[in-house]
Amino acid sequence: MAQGSLKEFETHLQIAERIGLATHDQASQLLTSTEGIGKMLRQLIFKLAPE
Repeated sequence: MAQGSLKEFETHLQIAERIGLATHDQASQLLTSTEGIGKMLRQLIFKLAPE
């Protein structure tokens, strides 16, 4: 569920940039952050998965 929410947030960022609510720099910085968060989420999911 968290991964889906993260992807939805990324989509909202892209839309915000396209319609002028966020600058390219703002959106890029936040998208860079979401990449790191996505990696952490994947690691957490992997660690919590039953073997």
